[in-house]
Amino acid sequence: MAQLKWLSLLWIGAALLAPHAFAQTSAAAETKAAAPAEKQVITELKDIAGTNSIPLLGNRFRIDYAVDEVTLVFFRKKGAPSVVLVRPDGSKVYARTAKDNGMQWFDDKTYDLIKMTKPTPGPWQAIGEILPESRIMVLTDIGLDVDALPKDLMVGEIFKVTARLSNGGKPVNVKDFRDILQLDVLLFSTQKPGFDNSNATVLNFTTFADDGKNYDERPRDAIFTGEFNLKVQAGEWLPKYLVKTPLYTRELMQEPVLVVRTPIKTESVESLTPDEPHQVIYQVTDGPLNPDTLIVQGRLRYPNGEVQSFSLGEQKGDKRILRVANAGVGTYRIEQMLFGKTQSGRDVVISLPEYTFAAIGPKIAVPEIPVADKVAASTEAGAKNQSDPAASQAEIPVEPPAEFPLGLVIGVNLLILIGGGGAIFLTMNQNAQRTFSMLVAKVNPAAILRRKKAGVGDIASVEAESSPATAADSAAAVKKAPKNKASDDILDLSLPDD
Repeated sequence: MAQLKWLSLLWIGAALLAPHAFAQTSAAAETKAAAPAEKQVITELKDIAGTNSIPLLGNRFRIDYAVDEVTLVFFRKKGAPSVVLVRPDGSKVYARTAKDNGMQWFDDKTYDLIKMTKPTPGPWQAIGEILPESRIMVLTDIGLDVDALPKDLMVGEIFKVTARLSNGGKPVNVKDFRDILQLDVLLFSTQKPGFDNSNATVLNFTTFADDGKNYDERPRDAIFTGEFNLKVQAGEWLPKYLVKTPLYTRELMQEPVLVVRTPIKTESVESLTPDEPHQVIYQVTDGPLNPDTLIVQGRLRYPNGEVQSFSLGEQKGDKRILRVANAGVGTYRIEQMLFGKTQSGRDVVISLPEYTFAAIGPKIAVPEIPVADKVAASTEAGAKNQSDPAASQAEIPVEPPAEFPLGLVIGVNLLILIGGGGAIFLTMNQNAQRTFSMLVAKVNPAAILRRKKAGVGDIASVEAESSPATAADSAAAVKKAPKNKASDDILDLSLPDD
């Protein structure tokens, strides 16, 4: 009874200390000073038995009558089935029946996230393969503090930003807690005229992590680290931080930040001789970058595929010169990173886009006529033309342009079409072949002479004499004609009887 009474008091304190607060870093400090007790947003409940060595009996907790809404998190073995909740009256609630009981239930491979509104007061129990080292948590809201972004940001800059989950001003160190939360960063363009991002909208920028990789120093320490790589257009951006769980989302807005163009101008100078190197010049322009602290480092890829690393250290002045060995004509590619400090002393790392330049080799010099010689030659030619106009006309003959023989081309094409069509017609038609043979016989010079001697009326005898075979074929055709009484269109191809 003493333990139940103690736990009931703890629940009342948890309900009173959960204001659903979600504020920025600057506002969080004022809230802590004004009302430190109201900052507690996550309450951890120890089971009544004080140990999880007996999971089926030890995971008990009590919900007080003052709690209107509660979110429970149960961490369990990977792949184990979802837990089962036992109400104070002994009835059971499963993940599949949560909706019917007015609950929101999200079951993952490693945890159960359950949200209840106006839960039944009294002792509850969770049945399942809950991890021995985990504890039942009552999650009402998330307190998030995010580092303020620098004011002198540049395009291409890379830096880290940390976000901390708080519980009464203290970090929340709960194993596997990072599996529940997802922290995302969005950048909204203010679309102010005159900036490069005036037509941009929103970018899904980066995601925070607590896994001990990349910029994150330690895993599962409730410090979430995000990598900011400002490969964005220059202009004013509004950062928004989203804390997501499977059941709800919270937002945190920061003040707008101005991202300026990278204050570096890069140009190349090609060598005119094989022994002299090419030059790539980095010129620091007006901006937040301190030129004396500039360091350039990267890799150079030659036209033949060879790769070479390079580094240009700090020195006085706003110019750095990279000397590139002349490897012949072709394209040279440079991957480059900048290191340095801003005018305010902040260390910066900037990733520049790949720079390329082409070497085309030495130019061939074309000799030019001096201006004095050109004037003298033109004056002499003008005087000669004035003294002898006929000679000038003879020296510059004007020939009319040759006309295209369009008519000849058309005539040749017509002849080809007519000849080809006639050949095809004669090949496909036997009557046409006989007609053509008779026509050839008529135009035969010997036949014409015989017709003149015989007279005009004796043409048939002349045709018979000039072409006996033709006359015989005609007689045979006349003799065979009665066999084709059915149709005059059918050609009789049978040979004569004799």
